[in-house]
Amino acid sequence: MKPTDETTKKYKVYVTWTVGAETVVEAKDEVEAIDLAHGMDLDTFDNQDYIQDSFEADYNLVEECHE
Repeated sequence: MKPTDETTKKYKVYVTWTVGAETVVEAKDEVEAIDLAHGMDLDTFDNQDYIQDSFEADYNLVEECHE
């Protein structure tokens, strides 16, 4: 991060990225398994990993910070 001086401003930049993961659930069929996975807390998934090239900045949602 660049040092703050009189010629710079602070901005809040909204970013997103995708993470892939897997989990094991016990279910009666594939539909129920997907439903159970949807209901899980994100921190309970195994083998989480960043999906390459998924990082994006939203150029329409950049705001100057007024502190």
